[in-house]
Amino acid sequence: MPASPEPAPPDDEPILVAGDTDEVGFLDAPGVRAADLVGRVEAVLDAMPAGSVLTVHSDDAAAGDAVAAWCTSTGNELVAAIAHDGAGTTFTIRSPGDDRRR
Repeated sequence: MPASPEPAPPDDEPILVAGDTDEVGFLDAPGVRAADLVGRVEAVLDAMPAGSVLTVHSDDAAAGDAVAAWCTSTGNELVAAIAHDGAGTTFTIRSPGDDRRR
């Protein structure tokens, strides 16, 4: 009997495509204010190899603007920002593929 095909991801979840590295991380940050969130994101990405992908979940309504501004100012790529009705936002961030870090 042939194997069942892999189910497709839900429409509201980002599909991660490996860049320069296969390193993928996740930061679940419920209750963390946007101002503190970007510091945590930076610390996690700094500990990962260049080109890594980090998925971040936040329930702070101000996180979208803070994460987008931080990505722009640091050269990180905001791959996706997906709002979940009443359950926060999930961000997918890729660090630069070389050592051009802040």
